[in-house]
Amino acid sequence: MILAVITSTAMYAQEAPAQSRQAERLPPAIEKKVTVNASVEDVWKYLSNISNYQEYANTKESRSSGSEMGTEMMVKSQGGNSRKQVITANVEQLHRVSFKVIESDYKLEKPANILFEVKKLGTQTKCEVVLSVYYGFNELPAKAKTDLTQELENISKALAKKFP
Repeated sequence: MILAVITSTAMYAQEAPAQSRQAERLPPAIEKKVTVNASVEDVWKYLSNISNYQEYANTKESRSSGSEMGTEMMVKSQGGNSRKQVITANVEQLHRVSFKVIESDYKLEKPANILFEVKKLGTQTKCEVVLSVYYGFNELPAKAKTDLTQELENISKALAKKFP
């Protein structure tokens, strides 16, 4: 029997019953990393402002009424597929924002979780952005994987261009 525990800070799985084994981090279904020459705070300010989503993700459309936890977003990919996602965390102290895909054209069996993290690297003016999609132990449907991979690549390129 497998239990999946999802938190706003990470995605973990643990076998049940838990003997003396620690929880292990679930591998992301998709992950992109980009190193940028800017402070964590500058990158976080841009990435966590959800009104910038369409610009940095290069989607056909992105609508939301804010950046707070619980806010719903409508996103239309360049591939023409639509999804509704809700902001499940936007934590400035941890520099993390996460979304749960609650409706989509992808025919997902369960919600997918998208996580953006900004991590400080050695200096004040360099950081790493980790963009991940989690779907438990299952493989994402092909259409979802294609669209979301492209979206994360677009975000990586946009961040590298904005913060060279």
